[in-house]
Amino acid sequence: MPETIELLRQLTSQGRVGGGESRANDFSGIKALMFAVFEDGVRCYLGPPGEPRTAAEAWIRSQRSSVFSFIAVSELLGFNPGAVRDALLRLRQELRQVRRVRSYTRVDQELS
Repeated sequence: MPETIELLRQLTSQGRVGGGESRANDFSGIKALMFAVFEDGVRCYLGPPGEPRTAAEAWIRSQRSSVFSFIAVSELLGFNPGAVRDALLRLRQELRQVRRVRSYTRVDQELS
């Protein structure tokens, strides 16, 4: 959870995910629950391929506004859902590139 909080701090300090409810309040009660849902969705979305990631992709892309929808959770936490989607997509692309470089580096080392 600390790394997710740090990621969100970085994104908000860069003005990428503003809007919604004030972030000045502590994460307790409903906000803590919503943050746990949000964090799990982000972890799954950025994680390895499989069922959890597929479900997280669908959740993040969804335009529904039910209680635990990506839109509702993001807004309750004070984030602009569209900006968060964009930031997560960029982050996932960056992580893919890092993983590719690591993979190529490992193969090169094994062949040397």
